Amino acid sequence: MSYSIEVDGKRLVRSIYELAQSLAEAQDGGRLSHEDARQIRAEIDEDEDPTDTERHTIVYLLETLTWTEEAEQWIREELHLGNEDGPTCVRSYVENEMREYVQAQYDAHKSGGSSGRPFFHGVLVDRLEESHPESVNDAVQYYIDHVERADWGGVALYAPDSEDIEEACLTANLGWFLFVVRVITDGDDGWIELYTSEGEPVGYGRTVMELISWGDRDEIRAYTDSGGFPDELEARRGDSLWGK
Repeated sequence: MSYSIEVDGKRLVRSIYELAQSLAEAQDGGRLSHEDARQIRAEIDEDEDPTDTERHTIVYLLETLTWTEEAEQWIREELHLGNEDGPTCVRSYVENEMREYVQAQYDAHKSGGSSGRPFFHGVLVDRLEESHPESVNDAVQYYIDHVERADWGGVALYAPDSEDIEEACLTANLGWFLFVVRVITDGDDGWIELYTSEGEPVGYGRTVMELISWGDRDEIRAYTDSGGFPDELEARRGDSLWGK
């Protein structure tokens, strides 16, 4: 039996979907209880963050089945659904993309091959364009001036598929796509800045491999002069895949 099942054009986790349907049918009024919610939650590994497909499945079930107020509130809180604003959800999405990208590189290195997986599926766009928001061009230019021209790193601009982001952030009500300014140094660190299609900031981050520390723009950019890291990222550097 396959892991997933397609329902209403959506790819869902079969075991979670079928369990929820069975529990709903067993209820007199069809309302899933707090205990039902706990059984459904138990289908997801508590030691790992829910996968996108697991989150999509729960959101679909919340939308299509009837839950008691207590059950719905509990499972939303357990899986952090419906409590994130757009920027918070997108930063989480980018963190996950970074983890998956670096994991692919790490696995390929261990096996002696190459991952072949580009960052954000290689959706690169021209770095400096009049059509880009001024804030995006300013960010790109800043890192060209402070990193690239100093010949110790490079700057790339990505525009990931907005549908992918909205699918990952099902409850965030996003109405915009994303610009991702990514800076890679000659070492294993870098910077990342996120902007909406209107040029509104979504996040400023200092990176080490798959790890990202978000902060204030001026604080994060100042590390191009010092080469340092935010305290919490410095403390976590040994936790990266390549640092373990």
